This record gives sequence, C-alpha cells and structure tokens, in this order.
Amino acid sequence: MIIQYYEAAVWEFLPQICLFISRVLSRCSLQFVFRGGFRHIDNIGYAVEDLDNSKKALETLGFSFEPAIEDVDRKIRIAFGELDGYRVELVAPASENSPVSTLLKKVGPTPYHLCYLSENIETDVDELIKQRFKVLIPPAPAVAFGGRRVVFMYSLAIGIVEIVERES
Repeated sequence: MIIQYYEAAVWEFLPQICLFISRVLSRCSLQFVFRGGFRHIDNIGYAVEDLDNSKKALETLGFSFEPAIEDVDRKIRIAFGELDGYRVELVAPASENSPVSTLLKKVGPTPYHLCYLSENIETDVDELIKQRFKVLIPPAPAVAFGGRRVVFMYSLAIGIVEIVERES
C-alpha cells in the first residue's frame, strides 16, 4: 500500500521533477567544471528497451514526440519528446550489438547522458580534455541532429556528456 502510494506520487509529479532537474542542471552542472560555451542543455538521454512503449508511457505524462529516427551507423532508434521546454531523447537499440544494449542489460531503462549545445565543438572538446574528460566517441555527424556533429565524452565525476553543435 505504501509503495503504491509513493509510486503513484512519483509518477504524478515526474514531469515537474524532470523540469526542475533540467533547469538546475542547465544552470550549473558543467559550469563548475568548465567555464566555456555551454549555456543550454538540449536534452537528457534515456536508454530504453522498447521505443514505442516508452513513448506511450511518457505521452501519458504529457510529453509530445517527434517521429522516430533510425541511426543505422550507431545501431539505435531515437525519439525526441518535449514537455514544458524539457526535452528527452529516448534511445533504443536497433540491433543486439548496439552500444545501448550493453547498458540496458546492466541497469535497465535509465537516464544516461546530458546533451549540451556548443557554439564551438572543437574548442569545447579541447577544454574538456584539459579538465580530464575522455572522448568516448569522436565528433561525427549525427542523423538525429540533421547532420550536425556530436561528440560523447566521459567524466568520472558526472558520467557521459554528449555535446552537439548549435544550429548555424
């Protein structure tokens, strides 16, 4: 009974909680590490097993989704959703050997990266490397962002960070 109450309460307030977390993170998370060009979080990436079921669950909570995108090179399916300015990127494996499959097997569906917009991706990557971030996936065009380049980096302090070029 108590668990059901908490579970219901969490689901009822999840959109507000996510929006609050997004606003706090966009103001501070990398600013403590790096005083560079990050001023906006584009999205929070969620690894999910089933893209369609995950979209339905978040639509129930008020999110609206763009059409799904298949990224053949990265072996993933992606859907961007938004609620009150808060954007999520659902990332599902498109095959058994997708990099997301490994994460899902270990921990199940979970938020796993923050995606920041960058004014100058090369400068930002160089600066983060100086701050001990490691490049996981070097800058490359991404289907999900209309061919703009993205880079995935890792910090022991905060985990995975995705950086995407801002639209020109």
